[in-house]
Amino acid sequence: MRLPDPDRSAVLLIGTSRYDVPSLDDLPAVANNLAGLAAAFTDPEYGVVRPDNCRVLAEPANPGVISKALRDIGETADDALIVYFAGHGLLGMRGELFLALPGSDPEDPAFTALPYEALRALFVDSSRINARTRIIILDCCFSGRAIPAMSDGQVSGMVDIEGVYVLTATAANRKALAPPGERYTAFTGALLELLRDGVPDGPELLSLDVIFTQLHKTMRRRSLPHPEQVNVRTAAGLALRPNPAARAERAGVRTAAAPRPVFAARPERPATDGPRRSDAHPVFFVSHARADVDDRHTRFFVTLSGYVNELMGLGAGEDSGFIDATPDGRWTEEVAFAVGHCQVFVPLLSPRYVNSPRCAQEWDAFTRRVRSRSDRPGWRTSIIPVMWTVMPIRDLPRQISAVQVFSPTGLPDHSMIGMYEQEGLYGLSRLGPTGREAFDVIVWRLAQHIVRTADERWIEPDVTFDVRQLRTGFDRDR
Repeated sequence: MRLPDPDRSAVLLIGTSRYDVPSLDDLPAVANNLAGLAAAFTDPEYGVVRPDNCRVLAEPANPGVISKALRDIGETADDALIVYFAGHGLLGMRGELFLALPGSDPEDPAFTALPYEALRALFVDSSRINARTRIIILDCCFSGRAIPAMSDGQVSGMVDIEGVYVLTATAANRKALAPPGERYTAFTGALLELLRDGVPDGPELLSLDVIFTQLHKTMRRRSLPHPEQVNVRTAAGLALRPNPAARAERAGVRTAAAPRPVFAARPERPATDGPRRSDAHPVFFVSHARADVDDRHTRFFVTLSGYVNELMGLGAGEDSGFIDATPDGRWTEEVAFAVGHCQVFVPLLSPRYVNSPRCAQEWDAFTRRVRSRSDRPGWRTSIIPVMWTVMPIRDLPRQISAVQVFSPTGLPDHSMIGMYEQEGLYGLSRLGPTGREAFDVIVWRLAQHIVRTADERWIEPDVTFDVRQLRTGFDRDR
């Protein structure tokens, strides 16, 4: 068993949560799957790839988008490559598997969905993919149909491949489950639990073989569809994470599944309230303009969540924050719950943000809560605006300019502050190694500020607001 080389390995997470055709139900849990797995794979302590090597592809418009993303990331990884898909699975006329995209039609999958065979063919093509060990994880209906398509015969002539592994949520003729109201789909939720908690009395590493065995036990115990696997050569020995339970047992400390310490409550916080931790409610809410959403928003959120988790003592799969990763940004009960319970509101400022009706609604929903506590000094500091792209202060609406925009302090290189003020976090993420280093340091300072703010103040939850009454614009008068 071995871990991937984090500098030479990559992860591509693909998911479809919204569908245009009425016969395909939306799967809101898929967006959470992507965020949860990205956090797990890039976790500062237990992750297996660097954040820059983990790409999230949500709501891919067509198969070509997936092909390009796989080819691009496949060129950067020469050790291990992990590709994950979550969404609906469709069957073709001959029973072949198709992966549904937002515009897919179950009546015509051959022309509207991604053929799994096309994904498989590209995945094992060593002229386009460099990784020596290649992993596919499918969380969709009928995903077990991917099993016969992958065998040792498919890679027998490829001496540069150490192994290929496919893990599926179901058998060939079974549907995957996305229980209503659950944060994750059944299969991915169980996978995240395993990565977070580990296997007590288990090996030092959570290899794919160990993961499959444990997932099979869990799903059978819960009377859920059983996963399937196919292993070619030595791929099953690749580990997706050190075993947190084994590490904790060796150190003589609690496991990740044990109760975690939480921040001490302020005197004015009611003693009957639940602990301040992510499974009760999100600590922070990232508000962003959906029109310009891309994988950099997700990368920012994953990095920030990982740092906040580390500071709070949370593990992978326990989300300290919330971001609505769906592009259409429809109000759901989950969004209302998050904005109504979070302790810190983090808007990513950009020209699109200040012109977005949805962002204005999120801002209004949160500030209605903090205004009710305005008798306390410094209540506005529960809002931490971050400069996503550079905007002159004079262009900010009155409500936003009244709040102090986040500016990091105590950086190891003072020039990083100037870079942030000139480029914004989005710009830093595009500036190569120097920009990415500044990005990581500034996000770390932001995480510290969020945790400190959440610890110092308590804002009463409130989900009684009527979305129709929320403001859909910011005031422009100064």
